[in-house]
Amino acid sequence: MEAVRKGRLESKEALPGYVAGTARNVIREFRRKHERLSPLGTLDPPAPDAEAPADPAVGQAIEMVLRRLKPRERDFLRLYYYEELTKDEISQRLGVLPERVRLVKTRALKSFREFYLRLSRK
Repeated sequence: MEAVRKGRLESKEALPGYVAGTARNVIREFRRKHERLSPLGTLDPPAPDAEAPADPAVGQAIEMVLRRLKPRERDFLRLYYYEELTKDEISQRLGVLPERVRLVKTRALKSFREFYLRLSRK
């Protein structure tokens, strides 16, 4: 959010991509930290005092957008960014052909961006 505040973001259209990238990085970092601390490398739900994004507004916006996504899109984002599964593993879990995983990803990210833009205009 510091980049937004300092005006380093080139356009409003770039904001959803920026937020998606930030969310991806936060999720990956959380996962890595949790794996280091977990004795068996399991991914239990985070504790209530788990590390949150630096700006609470970003975390809230991401949560609101994720709640509005279709379950399949939400599942894809979790499998791809949080669990970091391969496309073959994702296709098995979602019950789609491996060739369709790219389409599912494209649609999930498009929906995420659209919901975020609608949310930011309110």
